[in-house]
Amino acid sequence: MKTAGFRVAKGQGWTLATGCYTSEGRMNPKRDAAVLLGALVGGLIGHLLFFWVARQGFYGLVLPGGLLGLGAGIGRGGARWIAVVCGVAALALGLFTEWRFAPFAADPGLGYFLTHLHQLRPLTMAMIAVGAAIGFWVPFRRVGVV
Repeated sequence: MKTAGFRVAKGQGWTLATGCYTSEGRMNPKRDAAVLLGALVGGLIGHLLFFWVARQGFYGLVLPGGLLGLGAGIGRGGARWIAVVCGVAALALGLFTEWRFAPFAADPGLGYFLTHLHQLRPLTMAMIAVGAAIGFWVPFRRVGVV
């Protein structure tokens, strides 16, 4: 059954107000919390794993944001806002990890680092962007999976 551009089935629906597709058309706080907890655990593992990989001589800055997204993707998604939050968190975690790994020599502070992002190497920026994209896309592809 279609009504006013909304897809509605018996007991299920997509709501414009919440941007989610779940049973009964409502958000599920337990499921959303589980997805965010998975993102937190995945991001922590990615952050720690990056430093371990760096000690081995490799540069895997995709790991923090990518594992954040994979951790969030373990749970069943229900709302688009979770994917956006995970994407922004993956970007922030990638920048934080790079700052912890290689702060600027002129000033090791986070504020200086954030105001001089344009001085990062293109490979560094690309890896942070790919990690943020994975951090967004994995939870986003799970939106509507009930």
